[in-house]
This record gives sequence, C-alpha cells and structure tokens, in this order.
Amino acid sequence: MEDEIVRSQVQQFTELLQTLHKGELISELVGNFTQVIEAVKTRKKAGSLTLKIEVMPGGKDQLEEELVQIKGSTSIKLPGIQRGANIWFVLPDGTLSRIPPNQASFFATPPRVVGQTVIQRGAEYDLPVAEEA
Repeated sequence: MEDEIVRSQVQQFTELLQTLHKGELISELVGNFTQVIEAVKTRKKAGSLTLKIEVMPGGKDQLEEELVQIKGSTSIKLPGIQRGANIWFVLPDGTLSRIPPNQASFFATPPRVVGQTVIQRGAEYDLPVAEEA
C-alpha cells in the first residue's frame, strides 16, 4: 500500500514538472542538463544543474486557503575554462611588453647579403638546405 502512495506522489510530481509554466520549465531543465553534460565532458571538471520550485500561499481570504502558487526556475554552473597566465614586462614608462627591456634584439643587426640575395636575420632557417654530392 505504501509503495502505491509513493508511486502516486512520484507520478503527481512528474506531471507537475511537465505542466509547470506550460512545459517550458522541463524543456529548459533538459536543455540545461545537456549543456552541463557537454561542458563537463569537454572541460573535465564538475558542473551543476539546480531546479528550484517555489511554493507560496494562494490567497488571504478563507476561500483561497486551499490554493497555492507554484513557480519553478533552473540555473546551471558550468565548469570554468582553465587558462594559463601570460608574462609581461612593465617598462619604465608604465607600458607592457612581451620582450624583456634589457634583452638585446636578435633582429637589431642588419640583414646578411649572400651573393645577390639579401637574407633577413632569422630567415636563414627558412632556406632550403643544399644536399651534399
């Protein structure tokens, strides 16, 4: 007998979820659940889905004592994206630079001339290597 009561209550609650806000709440709940699952799979961190059901008195006079107002809402907490920190150097004038201020520039020297070809510094690595015979 107790199992039947529990089953009936579960069925009533399920019907409430399906009909609350004309079915929009359960649609939102399912969509949010899918979004949390995908984010957890991608980011390998925990997320959460919250269903809030608010029950308020229906009225103040005697005729409305049997009434209640029910409203629902959902919220999600997606796992954060982990991003590493970047290192920046603060220059004397207060601006930021990715290059250390006391480091000599690799490209400050003039380009090298080989035959009639001008090779910019650093471009030597882009040239095809001649095979030995």
